[in-house]
Amino acid sequence: MKYRNLFLFLSIAVFNSNILALMPIAEVIKLRGSISVLSPGAHQARSISIGDKLVEDSSVLTGPNSFVKIKFIDNSEMNVGPESKIVINEMKENKPGVIALLKGRLRADVEKESKQTNLKFFIKTRSAAMGVRGTEFQTIYNPDNKVTSLLTYEGEVLMAKVDETEVSPKSLKNLNLERDSVTNTIRVNQKDFEIQDESVFLDKALQKKEVVAVKAGQNSLVAEGIKKATLPVNISPVQLNSLFKNEEFKVKPTENLNANSGILDVSKMTIKPVPQIAPKEGLINNSTGDFAPKSGGYVDLESGLYVAPGSESQFNDKLGVYVAKNVGGIDLETGQYVAPDGLKLDAKKGFVLASDSEKNPELIAFKSDLNKNISKDVLAIETEVEKKVNFNIDEKFVNNLIQIQLLAGSETISVNKDGQSTNSQFDIKTKAMQSSGVKFHWEWSNVGQYRPFFTFQFLQNNYLGNVPTDVTQESRKLFQMNFGGKFALSRQFDLVGSFAIFQNHYLNQTALSPQSYTLSRVAVNKLGLGLNTHFFEEQTIGIETSLLAYYSFRKRLNNVVVYSGPSFELGFGPYIKLSSKSDLNFSLNLKNEKSKVTGSSSQNKMDKTNSSLGLGYRVQFN
Repeated sequence: MKYRNLFLFLSIAVFNSNILALMPIAEVIKLRGSISVLSPGAHQARSISIGDKLVEDSSVLTGPNSFVKIKFIDNSEMNVGPESKIVINEMKENKPGVIALLKGRLRADVEKESKQTNLKFFIKTRSAAMGVRGTEFQTIYNPDNKVTSLLTYEGEVLMAKVDETEVSPKSLKNLNLERDSVTNTIRVNQKDFEIQDESVFLDKALQKKEVVAVKAGQNSLVAEGIKKATLPVNISPVQLNSLFKNEEFKVKPTENLNANSGILDVSKMTIKPVPQIAPKEGLINNSTGDFAPKSGGYVDLESGLYVAPGSESQFNDKLGVYVAKNVGGIDLETGQYVAPDGLKLDAKKGFVLASDSEKNPELIAFKSDLNKNISKDVLAIETEVEKKVNFNIDEKFVNNLIQIQLLAGSETISVNKDGQSTNSQFDIKTKAMQSSGVKFHWEWSNVGQYRPFFTFQFLQNNYLGNVPTDVTQESRKLFQMNFGGKFALSRQFDLVGSFAIFQNHYLNQTALSPQSYTLSRVAVNKLGLGLNTHFFEEQTIGIETSLLAYYSFRKRLNNVVVYSGPSFELGFGPYIKLSSKSDLNFSLNLKNEKSKVTGSSSQNKMDKTNSSLGLGYRVQFN
């Protein structure tokens, strides 16, 4: 009798729980296109119509250019956008509801109760948790890049980056090691805790200090490459109001989109954004993980990425945001983001060419600039997008590069006449700061692993002092030109080849006196080969080095003949990035050249060493 009553009690409990689970919690009130639902326990999805009821654990799927509006028992409404999938995980009378967004977009208008203080609704994705009290908002989740993007229209929504395991209810086990008092052996004592509702896990996730409150007109997102949800920023008012009006997720094919990046009249705004707390120009704090992109950007509805205004954007006082320029626009009718001509936005790769046949260097350089903006100002597209936005070696040289450098240093010429005794050896050297000059370097843009360059250098060497004999300097001015090319071996290394015309001073004994010498200026042709590398680079600083070896050709000038000899050039120094396209660089340059000089009355072995410091400015442009 005792067991029969227990069995009856359990049967009634299970029956009642099944009945509650199958009670309708929502109704389809509007739809367009292809909509299907997978009911709990069913093995095949079925099409749904207006008036159909939904129960807990139902999965709703929408097709291309489709949308469905669902009304819940608490009068909250939710629109599910095209090519989306949601699961109504929990919906109880006295507890917050839980909706899982597995892909696509949803827009919710959650009813606010006058005395409500707790969260009424939870939205979760595989990367974020959101808590809603009473508000209207839109959420995007892209499973390809695991980006969750939140845009609030009214009220505020709490958002936090989470690991999927943090918000999945499961049986928790506590394992304790105990020693048996009789056998003295160790055994495991396992204790199961009660399985909690999913809303409990989500509520705990949203009580962390990393949670952000996204208010009207603001966007925040989470992704694998950032530590926590971005600080909320105001998006473009043009897109904000276009999206707000497009309640039914109408979409246009890419070819039919009309890009518009104009400024919206403040008086015509339907949604009045709440001023953001984060700096409008953006913020990056590596120690705390706080990150905010520049305000006024566009949200891409497919990838979930935020396209921040570029460096050319200007701040608009009336709108309170930067006005995006040269980064694309939006379609006023649908709110869809439109990439610049010739480009498209990929969820994992960032901006890519719309057609593989397009190999225009300017377009590729523009694409690269936009991706650097996404990398720095939005997120790391593939966990680190300065994985450098899927580096393509054929696009390494798509920007022109110009460098201007000031040089100052000293030079020493050592001569050993005919290999005789040390009495015939002497040095001629400049004093400090008596060797100075300027260097101009230009590298042309090119699609591929090779690009040409040209270098022009003007120096002035004034040999003073430390001369134990009579030396006449013909000229102090030296000109040098270098024509060559770079071949990209990898992201860090370039092979450098060049043909150079170097004017240098060579010591020649005159016929007038054995103690009388002339510093003759001779232009020597050289072939060079070497490596250039950026072996260290962080966000704003880097270190580069170059090593070149030259072969000199025999050259005659009047009665002076310079025979070939090996020469080497080493450059090493740091650089500081002023922007994504410019930097200030410092360098230590060391040169050494060995040669043999034959004059009218002598033959000398010459060893020339030059050391200089350089300060330069370098800029890239399309």
